[in-house]
Amino acid sequence: MRPHRTVRLAALATTASALVLIALVVDSTPYVLVAGAAVAATSLVAAARMWRCHCPESRLLASITVLTAAAGALIVTTVGLPGEAARPLDGGAVALVCLGLAVPALLAADRLRRAAAPTASSPYAL
Repeated sequence: MRPHRTVRLAALATTASALVLIALVVDSTPYVLVAGAAVAATSLVAAARMWRCHCPESRLLASITVLTAAAGALIVTTVGLPGEAARPLDGGAVALVCLGLAVPALLAADRLRRAAAPTASSPYAL
């Protein structure tokens, strides 16, 4: 099954979230850099898989990774990292939160679209 336009948009938004996350953590402490790079790499793998075949695992993985990045951005701007003060709200954090909300919304919209579409009946049904 070829992915629909909303799935392709969700894959692009997942890729954008990974790139924004990389840009935000590139000058951070080593443990934040490793955690951010792991989430970003997982997001890129999920986006590529979702773009290609749109399997349920890729949708779940994309949703988890973008929500993780959004939650991390909210934590950094509200309470800060261990040993650091909270950072001011910047464009990267806002972008991560918006993308973290957009990807699950796009995937839910695609799920509703597929559920409403008529299905072909099997020629072997009684």
